[in-house]
Amino acid sequence: MEQKTIVDTTFFYIIQYIMFYGTCSLRPVSLAFVIERTFATIKSKMYEKQDYRWLIIILKVFIHVVSIIMMLSTIILKLNTIIFISINLVIDLISLLSIFILRWWNKKIRRTNLTSSVELTDRYQVTENIRAMNTIHPLLLGIIIFNLISMGYCLVSNPTGFLIKYIVLIYYGIMIVSVHVCTLMSLINDKIYREKILYRLPLIAKIMEMAEIKLSNKVTNVEGKKIITIMNDVNYFNMLKDSWK
Repeated sequence: MEQKTIVDTTFFYIIQYIMFYGTCSLRPVSLAFVIERTFATIKSKMYEKQDYRWLIIILKVFIHVVSIIMMLSTIILKLNTIIFISINLVIDLISLLSIFILRWWNKKIRRTNLTSSVELTDRYQVTENIRAMNTIHPLLLGIIIFNLISMGYCLVSNPTGFLIKYIVLIYYGIMIVSVHVCTLMSLINDKIYREKILYRLPLIAKIMEMAEIKLSNKVTNVEGKKIITIMNDVNYFNMLKDSWK
């Protein structure tokens, strides 16, 4: 019985530390995103033309190093939940403020580009920066709200002992799941990303194609003849067949 309890406790802490690492890595990821988009804004004229793989490698190392430092600092210094959430809030607020500033900067560049002669790659990069920041800022805002709710709960209920372990585990789990949900919703809300997702899902793409064919077949002219409104394989061969009649 004692051995089973030790195994259960060990398994619990393994799961907890894995989720703890995932939660800690969210902060350096947001900071790395800000650094990368800042670099992309400064180097917008050449960012797409040149290979900046070294920057991605540095940022990946940065994410893992900062995540490990945050984990070890929390464990060694024995920071309580409220202090840990407060540190996360400060980092999230810095990232969110930086994203708002970067978005304003890129929009200013885009307005300038409309009245001046610039390369297509420069204009594309600025647009891509704005799109990326529009995708990430609702995610950070959601995380900040969730952290505030978690901090408020800890201040009001002041859980201790056995209960705090499971509350912390639930906090890590909800934090990680919410990131994936918010990211998915942000991507679906973006028309370009939505088209890319649909393009990679053959079944959904096929259903949409059949719906378009059905819709195009319903459109007729005043003489009652069908008008081709969408060009696809079926309509193309039907047009060829009609031309040879």
